[in-house]
Amino acid sequence: MVQKNRFKTKKIPYLLVYKFYWFGILCFGLVWVFYDFVSYGMSGISSLVLDIVLGDTTDLATVWGWNVLFNVFYLPGTFLGCWAVKYFGPRWVGSTVWIQAVFGFVMAAKLDVLEKHITGFTVFYGVFTALGEFSLGNNLGLICANGFATPVRGSCYLWCAAMGKAAAFGSNYLFPKLIANGGIKAPFYYAGAMGFAATAILLFLCPPLDQISQQLEDKRFMEYLQKEGYDVSHMTSFVVESSGESELEDSKNNDNLKTYAADEESI
Repeated sequence: MVQKNRFKTKKIPYLLVYKFYWFGILCFGLVWVFYDFVSYGMSGISSLVLDIVLGDTTDLATVWGWNVLFNVFYLPGTFLGCWAVKYFGPRWVGSTVWIQAVFGFVMAAKLDVLEKHITGFTVFYGVFTALGEFSLGNNLGLICANGFATPVRGSCYLWCAAMGKAAAFGSNYLFPKLIANGGIKAPFYYAGAMGFAATAILLFLCPPLDQISQQLEDKRFMEYLQKEGYDVSHMTSFVVESSGESELEDSKNNDNLKTYAADEESI
């Protein structure tokens, strides 16, 4: 069991934390905003979209039946996303949301054709939702949690989650207005644009989020606190394991950190 990098005191220097991580909170929070706005918004209007596609003469039971089929597509996306993150990591799997964005633009462009073929519309819409679960739906929590130093991970995650849930709340009001003002194509255009924006943030503004980068992030945060005059003795850093295992593990970690840092400098 390992216990380290945790504040012993309740007087956490939040001003220093947010001064250091405001940009990271903004980036990860925006990714959460984009995903929740699209995910909750599209879920909220799925019955409305189906009603428009099927026509006014379709009975409510049929609309519900197709809506249930829509939701079935969440399952394969979730299962495949769980499998993929094991091999590629949350950042790379999450950044595949651009594929969902492509489907969103294709559906918006070809909606006049898809409206005439409910089966084709259902398949396209189902793949659209499955790709969302495969990418950010499965990995958003991991991405936002691993992007910050261990002692303040929960606090920064809280702000990212709050931004996302605020967007989810607002989407239930905005998406019906999008359809009313821009037609049924408008939500798909918005979904595609936000998918590409989330991909750009993950690929160009976010750290690798692997184990080595997280260790370096902890080190960078400690050095920042010391530079700002904060007494880092208020933080714990002890290992509960046999001394031999501890020394061996520390040696491996130090070698990995040196190699990673050397690669970063060469780049």
